Amino acid sequence: MISPAQQHWQGAFYDGVTPRRHDAEILLWGDHLEIRTAAAEDALAWLYAATELAQGQYAGEPIRLEHGRESVVVEDRRFLEAWRQVSAGERPREGFAAVSFRQGLLAILAVAAIVGGVWLWGAQAVSGLAAAVLPTAWEDRLGRSVMQELAPPERRCEEPRRREALDALTARLSAALPESPYHWEIAMVHGPVNALAAPGGHIVVFDELVAMVESPEELAAVLAHEMQHVELRHSTRSLFRQMTLEALLAALGAQGSWTASGGTLLTSLAFARRDESAADAQGLRMLEAAGIDGHAMARVFERFAAMEGDTASLVYLSTHPDSAERARLLQEMAAPAPDSPTPALTPAQWRALRRPCEP
Repeated sequence: MISPAQQHWQGAFYDGVTPRRHDAEILLWGDHLEIRTAAAEDALAWLYAATELAQGQYAGEPIRLEHGRESVVVEDRRFLEAWRQVSAGERPREGFAAVSFRQGLLAILAVAAIVGGVWLWGAQAVSGLAAAVLPTAWEDRLGRSVMQELAPPERRCEEPRRREALDALTARLSAALPESPYHWEIAMVHGPVNALAAPGGHIVVFDELVAMVESPEELAAVLAHEMQHVELRHSTRSLFRQMTLEALLAALGAQGSWTASGGTLLTSLAFARRDESAADAQGLRMLEAAGIDGHAMARVFERFAAMEGDTASLVYLSTHPDSAERARLLQEMAAPAPDSPTPALTPAQWRALRRPCEP
């Protein structure tokens, strides 16, 4: 059994309404966990039966538990075993059985659509249907499988000041998406000029792209574009269109057997022209809602247009074509720049973020 000293843990609480972190004390009791924060007079109580393990199955990951839209994050890996021991018999099994019957049924129907419907309606229509009905928790699991290949913990550029700056930019952007079902994870790794959106709120940005853009507002524009690919489920739909049933089941079951091919597949996916246009338009509106000049997105594509033919940009341009035309349209759509804009990051944060990663 867990000793009394092991019932108390330090972590972070997120209310699911704002991206703000609240330092929290988490206590494990017989049938529920208790969350105490300085911001709330009364403690929260989560029944284990209504609490889901959303992150932490892989080595190096923090443990994240979810209760509806609320979540707690604990960095200490020992918390996972303590929670499992105390809550055994009170909570659903992890994996496929952890989701509700309705969610499971919807996901099964999605798989059936992929298997039986592709020949009838075509991969494009069926993949869209499957992506639309897939529960968010399963989409998150699919994205984390991809992240294990593209951005495993040992490859990430995680110096404290860099992480602080990236978290600040993520919080600024996610505040413009108050109804989003996703918990955003943006990882930075060493690599060519590129950024990739995996399903479920997971994004990889490569350090050479950060070095290419000339302001934090331009980087915010890239991230807003990729976040809209997630919000609009373009990444999920594109992966479904390419995946086999075996690969899909492996990824959704978090077995890890699919991660290598999944990560490689994501890097080669090119979204449909209408998907890119939608991510541009919605990303622009999101950027402006966050108080960032929308013309920054147009400037990014102007840079890509100028780099066409440059081998350093070929990876990104291969999946993001027509840069000059997109820059022109974005300039037309963007609202006038605010008179006194709030910088996306401080100069010190921007310097920390632009430091080259160690390969």
